[in-house]
Amino acid sequence: MRKLVQPEIESGVLLAIEDAISGLTGIHDVTSAAKESKGVVVVDIVEGTNTKKP
Repeated sequence: MRKLVQPEIESGVLLAIEDAISGLTGIHDVTSAAKESKGVVVVDIVEGTNTKKP
């Protein structure tokens, strides 16, 4: 299995996650970063938002 490179992680994975999460209620900000074969998504949730699955 080949590892994804930074541009593939950003465009193929991280941006899709950001787009899906950013439209949810109670999300203040979504940021992401990619380096080598890894990516991180940070979600800033508005205080008091219920994060438990119904």
